[in-house]
Amino acid sequence: MKSLTSLSAWPATALSCLTLLLATALPASTASAQCTFVASTNSFTPNQFRCTDGAGFLWDIQGDRGDINNGTIDAYDGFGNVCVTTNVGLTTQCNTVTETFSVPASSAMTLTTVPGGSEITLTSDDLGPTFPRAIRATRRLFVPHGGTTGYLRYLDIFENTGTTALTVKVRAGTTDTSGNLGCDSSCTVQNTDTGGMMLNPGQLWFVVDDTSLSGGDPAVAMVIDNFGKGSTTLVEQQPSTVTFSSLDWFMWEYDSVTIPAGGRVAYMHFQVQRTTPGAAEAVARSLQTITPADLAGIDSALRRDIQNFQLPPPPNCGDGILQEDEGEECDDGNTLSEDACTRFCLPNVCGDGFTNPAAVEFDDGNGFDLDE
Repeated sequence: MKSLTSLSAWPATALSCLTLLLATALPASTASAQCTFVASTNSFTPNQFRCTDGAGFLWDIQGDRGDINNGTIDAYDGFGNVCVTTNVGLTTQCNTVTETFSVPASSAMTLTTVPGGSEITLTSDDLGPTFPRAIRATRRLFVPHGGTTGYLRYLDIFENTGTTALTVKVRAGTTDTSGNLGCDSSCTVQNTDTGGMMLNPGQLWFVVDDTSLSGGDPAVAMVIDNFGKGSTTLVEQQPSTVTFSSLDWFMWEYDSVTIPAGGRVAYMHFQVQRTTPGAAEAVARSLQTITPADLAGIDSALRRDIQNFQLPPPPNCGDGILQEDEGEECDDGNTLSEDACTRFCLPNVCGDGFTNPAAVEFDDGNGFDLDE
């Protein structure tokens, strides 16, 4: 592990950007066989869960903000932060000096068992300390244990507890100077979903590794979207910016995200460790088709709030039998969406992009009344 450039070396900004620092309290539940809780022994390192996925790779999840401390053999260096800012034109790093928030000691880093694996949850108070107090953030990290499935699924949830809508930028990855991939200055992009070695806005997945392609640090894949693979709604966001540097810093962001008053948005991504770039790529490609197992622990209401992935319908949707354990909220025995129950077995509601002739004249999928 190496020390990164001190934050004091970066210019202070007056940006309203909030970096997600979460609880370090003792867990509310005991660890499963694949996840072990490790308590902090000093003031510099947080509590953490050390979880092993189905492919045998380690995820040492830190309790202050849910980033990965090291992974398997220096795959990461504290990578996986998230920030939110109302400055949707932000081009510099998030301000962690003046607008970093923390959670009270009474909050918990919890471990729960979900079908096929373990999920760790970290929840902030309303973000702050200065702005915007109306947003509450939750990070949910799922590690599958069954078979040979191996990845870490992040689900970042932002709730607007205020009375007015907020428009923000959401940024993830290396959001400031405090986290990167473990391949150091030898990082190179091995492949992307477009087949090139460059990262661009709208990228769906990519693989990086150091110069030792079958040894050294593990190859790492990031899966941040699956645009065009079948939608829960007709509205889906692709990353507006994707950046990568030779110093193994990687960041992606979503501009102009509107969180309605009393509403929430969620962003999902997957991280993968494998011995070789080809093996990491195979997992990234497989995650372009999300299965019910990949959504373990995410209920149907929260699935609707995921902005950057298009999700499959429940496996038995359309058979006329309501199966709530599979995420169905209705099942009218067909696969049509232009009626009261969509082809995803969810009620047809205003803003989901599906017109319900019995209720509304037109649905443009955005939930706003004053447009056309």
